[in-house]
Amino acid sequence: MTVLLLGSTGRVGPHVARSLVSRSADVRVLSRDPDRASSVLPVEVEVKHGSSADVALHLEGVTAVLLLSEHGPDMQGVQKQVIDRLEGTGVRIVKISGSTAIIRPDGPDAGRQHWAVEQALARGVNPWIVLRPNAFMQTLVAGTAGTVAAGGFVANPIGTAGISLIDAVDISEAAAVALLSNGEHDGKTYVLTGPRCYSYADVAAGIAAATGRDIDVKAVPAQSIGEALKSKGASDWEADHLVGMLALFAEGVSEDTTDDVELLTGHTPRHLRDYLSDHPDLWRTTT
Repeated sequence: MTVLLLGSTGRVGPHVARSLVSRSADVRVLSRDPDRASSVLPVEVEVKHGSSADVALHLEGVTAVLLLSEHGPDMQGVQKQVIDRLEGTGVRIVKISGSTAIIRPDGPDAGRQHWAVEQALARGVNPWIVLRPNAFMQTLVAGTAGTVAAGGFVANPIGTAGISLIDAVDISEAAAVALLSNGEHDGKTYVLTGPRCYSYADVAAGIAAATGRDIDVKAVPAQSIGEALKSKGASDWEADHLVGMLALFAEGVSEDTTDDVELLTGHTPRHLRDYLSDHPDLWRTTT
């Protein structure tokens, strides 16, 4: 059984590859930068030079494809192109989608794109599974590292609201199970969340417990987070998407939890404390 991964070098892809290898699956990836892919993926992974447009050239022995592409204004077009190229092959398509609260035809741009791709899967003939992970710890929690290291505080753009943050490790294990499944999950959508809802005050308390430091929480406008992201080289689309998501989070749209991670993987999702203990270097001071 061979699984083909698209989007293999981001926050989720390497974890999916490791999870598949640990389950004795053969893993093939397409990458525009094979050297980088080889540096972040297990040595057992077969790395092919190419992009999602080349998916039809690398399907020998493939039973499932992970549909994951760069977040941006052309995400819908890229992913629908992959679906078209896989039409009628019988290959199972497992799509990593977005936070379920935004996936609707009238949602923000990323949500509308994910919704359109999910609709294309439902109209197609290939077996499919959709995974809708909530906000990643690797994004929002890691995003606090700069102010924690430099100033000893967590910047809070969403007030007292919380988010059921999920570790990318849990997303990847759920994806591996879906990719290796035999039909029992086909045609289903799973909403992946962490085990509980965390506020930014909870994040600060967790970092304080992990580091032994006093960590404050400072309210900041969501727009300032977007500007900081752009100063690090992010596109206007990416920064605007984050600002929009933070505004929605402040309304409490991502506070609910599900048991879908446990249903797929057989274990409860990882807690914030697990992520913090695994990444101590993020919280070191700059002095």
